[in-house]
Amino acid sequence: MIARIVLPMLFQKVVNKAQQHQQNYQQNYQQTYTNAKSDSVKIDHIPQQPKGKIPDSEGDFIDYEEIK
Repeated sequence: MIARIVLPMLFQKVVNKAQQHQQNYQQNYQQTYTNAKSDSVKIDHIPQQPKGKIPDSEGDFIDYEEIK
């Protein structure tokens, strides 16, 4: 009989705590996102610079014939 009174109160307390945690998380996320969006630029990926051609003067190239 006591369980009928105590368990719903305990369950309600756990649910309220989870809701409060979710609200805090959402508020922190929104504050962080809006501050980061207005204050700075976020760069996720910097593309590599294209490599130029190797000049003919670089290195020695030797012609060869394939022997079977």
